[in-house]
Amino acid sequence: MRILGIDPSSTTCGVAVVDIPGEILDVGHWNRNKRESHPTGFVDWFRWLESYIALWQPQMAAIEMLGVERNANTARAVAFYQSISACCCKLHGLVVVEVRTSSARSIVLGNGGLSKDDAWEIMRKKHPNLFSPKKQGGEDEMDALVIAVAGPTAAER
Repeated sequence: MRILGIDPSSTTCGVAVVDIPGEILDVGHWNRNKRESHPTGFVDWFRWLESYIALWQPQMAAIEMLGVERNANTARAVAFYQSISACCCKLHGLVVVEVRTSSARSIVLGNGGLSKDDAWEIMRKKHPNLFSPKKQGGEDEMDALVIAVAGPTAAER
């Protein structure tokens, strides 16, 4: 089964594709043009995600659930990108599961309480040439990969 992992964000959305039992096929990210409005970004993200789905043809999407440690405006924007991700995936026939970051990190890394920085360091050591630099989408790619690998297990819970 091919799984698409998505880490939605208001600026950089991470994506990863894995074939279960765990072959990593791709990691990447989409950046919103910060000169454009969020509504324009929503359409751009939807179209970009559609083309990514067409390219990799996953059967399942695991989408990171929104954490609410952000200000209200950022949380609202991230919620929109999360919703757009789910709608796009469902429109293309994918099974969609929403996964909490802590659950995914627990399943994949054995510790759901890891910070994003700690998870980044562990995954970077496991896969040294896989991710973009940290500040250029690499952390979002890492989270998307962890979400993708955890997706089937999280769906069973």
